Amino acid sequence: MYPKLQIVDYSTMEAIEGQRHGHQLKNQYWSKNKGSDLAERVKKLTEANIWIYTQLYDLYQMFPNIITFDDLYDKDIESSLMIKYYLVFMEKDEFVIDKLLEDRDITYASKRKDAGLVFYEFSYEIDRDYINNKLMVHIMRDKYFEVAQHTQTNKKDHFYSTKDNILELIDSESPLGTMNIPAFNFFVSLTPLKVIHDIVNYILIEPYSKLRYTSYIGINNGKELYPTHWGIDREFLENFGHHDFHDPIFYKDLDEILRSTWEANLARILNEKGIEWRYEKERYEVDLDKEQKANYLPDFVLPIEKVIIEVKGFWDSYSLKAYTAAKEKYSEWTFLHIDSDIYYSINQVYKDKVLNWDSSKISIKSEILPIVGITQKERIPFVKKLLVGDKVIIERNSDNPYDKNAIKALDSDGEHLGFLSKEWASVYAEKMDMGIKYQCEVVSIEPKVIKIKVVRVNIDEDIIPNIFKSH
Repeated sequence: MYPKLQIVDYSTMEAIEGQRHGHQLKNQYWSKNKGSDLAERVKKLTEANIWIYTQLYDLYQMFPNIITFDDLYDKDIESSLMIKYYLVFMEKDEFVIDKLLEDRDITYASKRKDAGLVFYEFSYEIDRDYINNKLMVHIMRDKYFEVAQHTQTNKKDHFYSTKDNILELIDSESPLGTMNIPAFNFFVSLTPLKVIHDIVNYILIEPYSKLRYTSYIGINNGKELYPTHWGIDREFLENFGHHDFHDPIFYKDLDEILRSTWEANLARILNEKGIEWRYEKERYEVDLDKEQKANYLPDFVLPIEKVIIEVKGFWDSYSLKAYTAAKEKYSEWTFLHIDSDIYYSINQVYKDKVLNWDSSKISIKSEILPIVGITQKERIPFVKKLLVGDKVIIERNSDNPYDKNAIKALDSDGEHLGFLSKEWASVYAEKMDMGIKYQCEVVSIEPKVIKIKVVRVNIDEDIIPNIFKSH
């Protein structure tokens, strides 16, 4: 479906074997081919970087007839700066980007579609004298480079290092210069595209930055093509539609980009109840263990109610640890997760009541959970009697002095076998405290852990979190 990636050494025209270092090849090409055609030069330098940045250049390699920079060099950079910029989105998001560009009065040079993608091309020519006058004004006012705590000397040094980098980029005789954030911000500020880009990084403004997209920028300096964002690459395209993942979608009625229909429906309920919510807006630092910290980004934050909502179709080990750690550190907040056990009931209650509800078949999923602490002396006799297929009972142990989320595991006679592991207890305690009940069965017995299959049994009861109940 997609053209194969071909990498060649342009000095010999032979296929490159093994890893090549792009920055070394780039400088070699510059010195050896200084007088060569600029369009050919940028192609060589892009190819040279491919081993380090394969993912970044995938679309450039895969769609050579769409992403092309040949006409970028029609003007000499000494007289005019030419800027060409590509934004590549999934075709399903075309109407969102069309509306964004229309609302911001931005005109694209061309728009083409291929392989489920839509390619927006933007092209601009700016007079070099204007750039020279603009350069100092732009950098001095750029919020990204406000260094109020620095001395005047440091401010001056910082300014000139930034200015020099941009000058190197637009100097046809210099092999130096990189498309870093300040340089990108400067070039974009010269075009109408500035109103749709964040001022402190390469990405689009919120909420459009949540969409899956890739972008490239090129200027007529003959150095290289600069990838600035790469949400779509070869691996993604070849696997698209074959894996269960949540790709961001723009929902017109919510005027927001969300990752799933579950999240969209929950947002609709919150809107109907007049509850303020923020989606993927705030990060919280958590301690995964004694040495490792992480940033936890919750799905929904309800600032007035001080509730954090995590929507989960599937728990991986990292998200499970991060969620548990966040609950421990930010105990002043109420944490609530929505998985299939809970969403099944929410769907039953609201599917015929909420406008624009996204209907889909919801099935209750079983999970395999670990029972730990089985090597305690007093528990060993009961563990030894246990067989695969035996029933296990789980019950809340909220008065446990070590963990208020504790969940005990008992055999069919009520004898204590151990506890549900800490992270899983943090999740299942929420559900059991709401009244959800489970049937459990042993699937494996190991020296230090028993694995049980757990499935909700009282699905005929409409049990939903208080925040979503009608009052």
